[in-house]
Parts: sequence; structure tokens; C-alpha cells
Amino acid sequence: MRRIGAGTVLVLLVLVLAVGCQVQRNSGGPAPGPQPADALRVVTHNVHYILLNETEGRWSRAGWDRRKPALDAAFKALAPDIIAFQEMESSAGGDESGVNLALDW
Repeated sequence: MRRIGAGTVLVLLVLVLAVGCQVQRNSGGPAPGPQPADALRVVTHNVHYILLNETEGRWSRAGWDRRKPALDAAFKALAPDIIAFQEMESSAGGDESGVNLALDW
């Protein structure tokens, strides 16, 4: 049992170290360089759902208002030719409300 336990702990430590290295490697870094004339710059962004019934919190209407400037600045800095969005929805729960604050903005 001790051998299995020690092996499990070792595997977990290696996994934590690997994840930590990947997070560090993929965090920050230099801004993209100038776009070559014949290049096509494609960007994807997870906007995250906007919860219309929430008054506070990151995914509420107020949270969306706080996130908009950063979203705008990121896309202006990247100057993409094509943008693919994920979770670009506003949800009031239940049936479709017909409201999409991110898309309208």
C-alpha cells in the first residue's frame, strides 16, 4: 500500500508541476508583432454568458459593463480579420429572451 500511495503522490506532483509550467508559459508574453500584408489574423474569445437576472457578479449585467472596455481594447490591439466568439449569449433563464447584450454591443 505504501508503494501505491507514494507512486500516486509522485504522479500528482508531476501533474501539478506540468500544469503550473503550462500556465506560466502561456500567461502574458509579448504582444503580437506587426501583421504581414498577406496574413490572415484569426482570434477567438469566450465572452461568457451574461445572466440577465443577476444584479451583481462577474456574469451579471453590471459585470458585462465592466468587461466591455477590456474586450474592446483587446480586439483593437490584436486587429483581427476574423473573430470567433463563444458563449455570446444573454440568458434570463428558461425560454429564449431575444436579448443579446454582447452581440448588440
